Amino acid sequence: DDGPSEPKKEENAGENGHIKKEETDKENSLTGHDHDLLKFESLDVNSILTYGRELLRGGGIEYSLASLDPQARLEHQKKTLLGRLGLLGRKFEDEEMPVVTQSQTLPMTPIDGSNGNGLARSDSISQSQG
Repeated sequence: DDGPSEPKKEENAGENGHIKKEETDKENSLTGHDHDLLKFESLDVNSILTYGRELLRGGGIEYSLASLDPQARLEHQKKTLLGRLGLLGRKFEDEEMPVVTQSQTLPMTPIDGSNGNGLARSDSISQSQG
């Protein structure tokens, strides 16, 4: 008898047996200065009312955000938060920080002028008429 043995610690495995990486607070949070702007005591309500976005609106930016994966959407929303709230001291436009979607990052395929039989469209038209 070796005496009381300590129970072994088992690491909790996430989905598919992989351990999820813990994100640090620094990665998740705004910078110190930005965080101070969002405190209730120092919140500039006049700037929000003057320069902030409407709470409900339609437009292309929401559709672009919907096409992103959740992590990319969250990163984009964090980057644009102060501008959307109106805390930059000016109007913030969507074009200042465009949403980069998957379709914008993929290379375009070249347009093929052939019709499948090895002839360009103009060649096949002239052959059928002649």
